[in-house]
Amino acid sequence: MTAFALIDKPRGITSFDAALRVRRVVREKRVGHTGTLDPMATGLLIIAIGEATKLIPLFENDDKTYDAELLLGVTTDTGDADGRVTAESLVPALTAARLDEIRAAFSGDILQTPPMYSALKKDGKRLYELARAGKVVERRARPVTVHELSITAQGERRLGLHARVSKGTYIRALATDIGDALGCGAHLTSLRRLAAGFVSLTDAQPLDAFESAPRLFPPIALAERYATLRLDAHQVDEIRHGRTIRCAGIATNPCNSRGSPLVVIDPHNNVIGLANMTPHNELQPRRLLNLK
Repeated sequence: MTAFALIDKPRGITSFDAALRVRRVVREKRVGHTGTLDPMATGLLIIAIGEATKLIPLFENDDKTYDAELLLGVTTDTGDADGRVTAESLVPALTAARLDEIRAAFSGDILQTPPMYSALKKDGKRLYELARAGKVVERRARPVTVHELSITAQGERRLGLHARVSKGTYIRALATDIGDALGCGAHLTSLRRLAAGFVSLTDAQPLDAFESAPRLFPPIALAERYATLRLDAHQVDEIRHGRTIRCAGIATNPCNSRGSPLVVIDPHNNVIGLANMTPHNELQPRRLLNLK
């Protein structure tokens, strides 16, 4: 099998658990997702099946779009509602002007320190493993980009956010940083992924529905939303033998601005794999699908 499943992940399970449930339905050992959602989070999870797992690099640099809710005045050790409360504070009056300042301060190119409860590694250990052992290690702040940030709701102690962010941005860290900037602390109470790159939650199935009546997408259904290069039969044969070939043009549909590899398509509209274009307009095979 070579396909994608677009899943609306429910709250309370890991992304690995969701992929495992898809694996049981499709009866294919090779299954992988293109971007982790925390157990508390819901929303779009792109799951590659079989040979389609070779196309995962296509999605790795995508922006992500989220809706989130913050509880102000309460901090937790994980930065979300699944964690242990570590402090409680009074929430100051939030004027429209102050919220505009916060929105502006956390928009654009910013530095963000990854949370301890994350899958990043330090000296070969996952940070969340160290955190569960009661250890806190130094993490270097990293540049990320918040392309869009809006406040969608406001209550006495709650803020609703809508954000489109670059790869590697932690919404949990954004929530805690906003709470710190307001002087009261905060943590995430809900997080929902609405889109990943050119793939939308509107295309996804709830996991329970998938298990009852799975809907699968052929590679071309997702890949054609990215930068593609259509080859003739001779060029396909050259690429399949691992050779670098000269190419006259690239069909950009829509664009390749995030540094993703090119999708190589044969004359019959089949995805044959991923390739990189060199500065000399040569196409180098990167990952090829073994389709019989």
